[in-house]
Amino acid sequence: MFDFSLLQVLLIIFATIAIVTHFIYDKKSWVEFHSGTQSNSEQIYQIYSFLKKNGVKCRVKDKNQPFSRMQNSQSVIVTIEIKKGEEDKANRLLSDFNS
Repeated sequence: MFDFSLLQVLLIIFATIAIVTHFIYDKKSWVEFHSGTQSNSEQIYQIYSFLKKNGVKCRVKDKNQPFSRMQNSQSVIVTIEIKKGEEDKANRLLSDFNS
């Protein structure tokens, strides 16, 4: 059915390992910095824009929380993640943002 040479198989294996390694490393290089619920997501995005504008490497993640029997709707947590090593800079900027 497929007629792959040994070199092609090795390249496919290498590419797969490289992609998996990238995703594992990328996930470990971010730390959760600030979060809130969907109701204050506008403020979260303002903080994100402020940090980004001031040179902090950051990203926004939306995390859906599962339903519980007590809830009528699914809750969403909005989180700002920053690169490891930029926590001090981000904390200083966040205190400037809040003042």
